[in-house]
Amino acid sequence: MAAPEFEIGRPGEAAVEVGRIIERSLRDSRALDTESLVVLSGMKVWHVKCDIHVLDHDGNLTDACALAALAALTAFRRPDVTIGGATGKEITIHPAEVRFITFCGCVMSSVQTGTG
Repeated sequence: MAAPEFEIGRPGEAAVEVGRIIERSLRDSRALDTESLVVLSGMKVWHVKCDIHVLDHDGNLTDACALAALAALTAFRRPDVTIGGATGKEITIHPAEVRFITFCGCVMSSVQTGTG
């Protein structure tokens, strides 16, 4: 969909690499408060997944995807939970949100040598 050379089906090597770069940058910058995703310590956590669908690929795909993921995370709202019941493991879900801690960004650079 993004360019004629991309095929339908499993993501190619370039798509996997872009995904890894974005995941690493979001995790290393601590853009998401992962501690607030824990429901029951060592047992249950909220899982955050961000799918990016590229409509046009005409340069700097990594930066565009990183900005899209950050925009999605700013709009993300995690339900809050209370734990109780007879076993102490009954979960009740209430509206709440994950705190957005910081804003990270990817910057690509290259060095080109002149040919003449």
